Amino acid sequence: MKRLYTLSIIALVSLTLLSGCGSDQEKKESVNKVNEDINTETVKDDQNEKVLNEEEEVNNDDSEKTNLKTVKLSAQDAYEKYSEKYSDTALEKIALDTDYGRYVYKIKGIGENTKTEVKIDAENGDFVKEEVEDRDSSDNVATFNLSDITSLDSLIDIALSDAGSDYFLDEWELSIDDNTLILEITVQNNNGEDIEYEIDAMTGAIIDKDN
Repeated sequence: MKRLYTLSIIALVSLTLLSGCGSDQEKKESVNKVNEDINTETVKDDQNEKVLNEEEEVNNDDSEKTNLKTVKLSAQDAYEKYSEKYSDTALEKIALDTDYGRYVYKIKGIGENTKTEVKIDAENGDFVKEEVEDRDSSDNVATFNLSDITSLDSLIDIALSDAGSDYFLDEWELSIDDNTLILEITVQNNNGEDIEYEIDAMTGAIIDKDN
C-alpha cells in the first residue's frame, strides 16, 4: 500500500509536468504509460500480499500442531514413572493436557490414606508437580489399571476417524464414570473448532459427541 501511494504521487507529478509541454498525443501516451505502470505494481503488491497471507496461514497451521509433536513420552511410560514413585497408590485418572504452553500428563492416584496428583512433562519425563494429601479412607473412589485397555492410540483413532482428516488430537482424559471406563477426547482443526468425544474404553463405542 505504501508503494502504491508513492506511485500515485509520482503519477500526479508526472501528469502535472506533462500538462505544460508536448502534444496532445504525447500527453495521452504518457498518461497511459503511467497508468500501466501503476496497474502492474498494484497487481504485484496484491500477489505479494496473497503470498504473505498464505505463508501466515501455513505458519498458523504448524503452530497448532507444534506442541503435540513435542510429546515424546507415551501414557504407559508416564504411568510407569508415576508408579515407581507412588507404588502404594491405585490409578484414579490419567490425562494428556496442556499446561503453560506445553503438554503434560496429569495423573491422580489413591492410596489407603492419601491422594496423589502429579504432572509429568510429556517431552522429557520430568515431574513438574507433585502433591500428596491425606484422604478419608472411607471415600469411595473408583480406580482402574491402565492395562485394562488394549490400545489407547486405537481409541484416539476412533475419534479422529469420525471427526475427519481436518482434525487432530488436542487432549484426552481416562477415568471411570458410572462404573464405565471412559476416554474423553477433544479433537480440533486449524480454525479452532473442536469436537469432544466420550468413548467406552473397553468396547470402543462412541457414547457421546459434542461439537
